[in-house]
This record gives sequence, structure tokens and C-alpha cells, in this order.
Amino acid sequence: MLLTPNEWLHPSFGKFLFAGCDILAGLLMYELLVSVILPTSPRADARTQAEDAKDSRAGEDARQRLATFLVSLHLLSPLVFTISTRGSSESVLSLFVLATLYYALKGRWDLSAVLLGLSTHWKIYPFIYGVTCLGVIGSTGSAAGRGWLGTVVNGRTIRFALVSAGTFIALGVGMYAM
Repeated sequence: MLLTPNEWLHPSFGKFLFAGCDILAGLLMYELLVSVILPTSPRADARTQAEDAKDSRAGEDARQRLATFLVSLHLLSPLVFTISTRGSSESVLSLFVLATLYYALKGRWDLSAVLLGLSTHWKIYPFIYGVTCLGVIGSTGSAAGRGWLGTVVNGRTIRFALVSAGTFIALGVGMYAM
């Protein structure tokens, strides 16, 4: 369904779409690296505010350069761009999985659940990320400290599972109907 425009728009539509998904995935990777993954430097001693501001700017610049390097290393890998430009939809899946991770780390669990359902509809293996999401959802908030059963089974985790499974099932029924 995604590649239908190949017939009526341009024969290489899918290749452009997949390459665009690679670029969007790279932007998400960059944002995740800068905002969540790359550590900040700890303050070792008492300094003046001017020194702290200068070190903070230098640390931020270093984080941005490292994130740019890492994302470039991924996007300019011959394997990545060859797979996308030859017509494989793996870039779409990686975009969905990265978006699931991004919104989960931002605490937007309903959107993350929808994206997990979409990712699992695309290919089944992203299902395993749902278990991790359930563990994180359950370990935060009112369910924290109630043992492993309270962590896995509570209102928030049930909602996440239902939204994700509902998205997966709705997409499956919709595609079957076509």
C-alpha cells in the first residue's frame, strides 16, 4: 500500500520515501543522543557562574559534535543507504522504532504505544520493546514499590498494552479488508 505511488507518480517513489525515512531516523537519533543518551560532564568543584556557563557551552558543543559524528557514521554507512535506495523498507521500521523510543523517553506513553503497535504491524520483532516499556511504565508513578506483579500489572501498563494491541489489531484488520 505504501508503494502504490510507484505506479502512478514515479517508479522510484519508494526509494525516495525510504531514503527520507533514513534522514528522519537520523534526526531522531541526533535528538536522542543530544537530549538523553550522551552524558553531561559533572561539576567537580565550586566555580564561578561565568566558568560554569563557559564549560556548559563547551560541553554542549562537544555533545552536539559527537552526536553529529555518530549519526553521520550511521547515515553514511554504505549498508544503510544501499539498503534504502535498493527498495528495502527497513528504514521505515527503524523510524517507527526510534519514534517509539523517543516518545517513551519523553513520557508520552499513548503515542509511544500507538507507534509500538505500528512497528509491530510492520514487522513482528519490535514486540519485544513493549515488555521494556511496560517495565518502565510500571516502575514509575504509584505502582513503584509494589513488587514485580504491581509493576507489570497496573492501570498504566494495561492502558499501554491495550492501546498498542488495539493499534496492531486495527491495522491488521484494515490491511486484511483491503
